[in-house]
Amino acid sequence: MNITGYTNMAFNIAGAVLPGTVKAATVTKVTGSVRDQVTGAFTDTTETYTGSVTVTTRRTMQDIFPALVAGPSDVYLIAKGFSSAPAENNKITFGGVDRNVSQVGDIVGSGSVWALVVQ
Repeated sequence: MNITGYTNMAFNIAGAVLPGTVKAATVTKVTGSVRDQVTGAFTDTTETYTGSVTVTTRRTMQDIFPALVAGPSDVYLIAKGFSSAPAENNKITFGGVDRNVSQVGDIVGSGSVWALVVQ
C-alpha cells in the first residue's frame, strides 16, 4: 500500500472513532486579476479545489518543517484529496473558517498528501 492508501485508511479510522476530526475543505488559489475598463478596479480570478483535512499538533510537524517556529495563530493540518497541491498564500476553508496557508510540505513526496501550516 502507498502513502495515499495509508492516509485514506487513517482518515477513515479517525473519522469513525472521533467524529468531526476529519473536515471537508476547499483551497482557493488566485490565478490572476481582471481589470474593469470602466471603473479601473481589479477583480481576482480564482480556482477552487476540494479535499479533506484533519488538525494535528506542532510536534507532528517538526519532522516536515524542522525550522518551524510556532506562531500564536498557527494551525497544523494534514490535507488530502485535492486535485492540485495547496501552495503558500492560498486560502483554505474548513469548519466554516477561512485561513491562509503559510507553509506546505509534501509528505514523503507523494504529491497527494500535504502538511500545512495555516493562520
